[in-house]
Amino acid sequence: MTLVYTYDIDGDFKTITRNQQYNSYSILPSFGINISRGYDKDRVYISSNQYYAFASLLEKTVKMVSEHLYEIFPNVGRVEFDIDTKTLERYQTEKAMACDGITMSPAVFVDDTNQCFPGITINTVKTGSLCMPLQDAITISKLLNGLNPHMVSLSLLSMFGNKPE
Repeated sequence: MTLVYTYDIDGDFKTITRNQQYNSYSILPSFGINISRGYDKDRVYISSNQYYAFASLLEKTVKMVSEHLYEIFPNVGRVEFDIDTKTLERYQTEKAMACDGITMSPAVFVDDTNQCFPGITINTVKTGSLCMPLQDAITISKLLNGLNPHMVSLSLLSMFGNKPE
């Protein structure tokens, strides 16, 4: 996961603008989150407008999958990774969670060595889709719930930005 910050000084969507008439400043949220499995692999991008909806949706999906883990994945801790395909399909269709163009549901994550793990699929309308291990989703969810991207953006703005004239 990468927090992307853009400082735009030109164009229609400048990060910071000054209203001369009222002697005030406006700061446009200029951050996003890029979640990827690596270079040139599946990824999703979450804009600043979707951030809080995404964080809430991920938290709810992690909770739902965690609470029903052994129902969906009966042998989750064993070498033989079995899936109750009917239950998984039911959770993917009936209990998938969606908000603001983002849909999340339980899934089977298969790593590069073809090992299977409980996972979560994230589908977005505009910026791709991604399947990630449940353990990564739990970590990212906790991180997002403790992160205030607006404060990080203001800190970065004070480091990189200059007041417009």
